[in-house]
Amino acid sequence: MSTIENRNLILLSLGTLLMVTGGSIYRQTHTGKHLPGTTKPKDTLNGMIPWDIGDWHGEEIDLIDFQDPDFFADTAFLRRYRNPEKNRYADLYIAETKIPAAMLGHRPDVCYVAGGWVLDETKSLNVETTTGTAIPCSLSVFHNPSDLQRKVVLNFYIYEGDIYRNETAFRGLKWRLDSNRTKSDASLAQIQISSQYESVALEYLQLMGDVLIDIL
Repeated sequence: MSTIENRNLILLSLGTLLMVTGGSIYRQTHTGKHLPGTTKPKDTLNGMIPWDIGDWHGEEIDLIDFQDPDFFADTAFLRRYRNPEKNRYADLYIAETKIPAAMLGHRPDVCYVAGGWVLDETKSLNVETTTGTAIPCSLSVFHNPSDLQRKVVLNFYIYEGDIYRNETAFRGLKWRLDSNRTKSDASLAQIQISSQYESVALEYLQLMGDVLIDIL
């Protein structure tokens, strides 16, 4: 792994750690006790998500264990996929929680900025997978002021089979008071795909999107 990749991974981990701390405070303040759900353990996701897809090959990345119930997410998963022929990579990050409102503070424009990145641009996209499935998502572009490295982050959510572009879909009193949602076995999954290049992140999502929808 190159020095630049190591530096970027450290910044990503620091930003994620800050987000976890903020999410923990938000959860304790707004949602009360942790509710048992059917989120998938990290080991289960490891087994369900393919290591190889197309020309992309997955590899483990160390990530802090977020299984502590005081954290915003019940499960957190991170894996790096490389395309050796094109000498490019994309990182797949998944967080799951039983309580959608607990995920409100976990967004690229918050966690990456907290990790030292500068937000340059955010826009909405509809990405079409190889089978024609449309995935609404947000795309955020950051740069690292210390070395001017660039990072593109695709972000979207899956809840009860529906795909949401951003957290505004489950913000508000309705989501806090809807007893059916609170008592259901469903969990909210947040998916982030990041890379140095927009074209790489989009290519990876086009390949992996249907798999993620089926699993989550």
